[in-house]
Amino acid sequence: MSPGPLIPNGVYKIRNSQFSTHVADLSDGNPLGKIVAWEDVETSSWDKWRVQNHGAGGNQVTIENVLVPGSFAYVQQKDAGAPLVGSRSPTLWTVVKLDQGKFYIQTEDGQLVWELPKGIDCEEIVLHHHTGQAKQKWTFK
Repeated sequence: MSPGPLIPNGVYKIRNSQFSTHVADLSDGNPLGKIVAWEDVETSSWDKWRVQNHGAGGNQVTIENVLVPGSFAYVQQKDAGAPLVGSRSPTLWTVVKLDQGKFYIQTEDGQLVWELPKGIDCEEIVLHHHTGQAKQKWTFK
């Protein structure tokens, strides 16, 4: 029997580990807009994401905004510094489990990971080469 998925299917806030008051947010609810960091507040609308597992490995997921169905976390170019945006095209992300409930969210080929560079409101979440820094680690709650 194979182990279950690293992150069960469900709805989550995706929180940065280094800047722990900030969560991934679909800017202004624009389905094709930027995915930015925003301070977590109860009244926020676009900071909840549906994680759906794909395949048998337990670590391939799509990430879709809950309040804007059909808007998936996506990058137009898989280059360091490329910003995450919403897209109608589902993208497979690979989650890599770390300690204490933290994860890397990386491109399917494992070359780049999500990063929150400075931890300020409305800052773009970008792809970056793996450095192991806390700003590249995320929790799903």
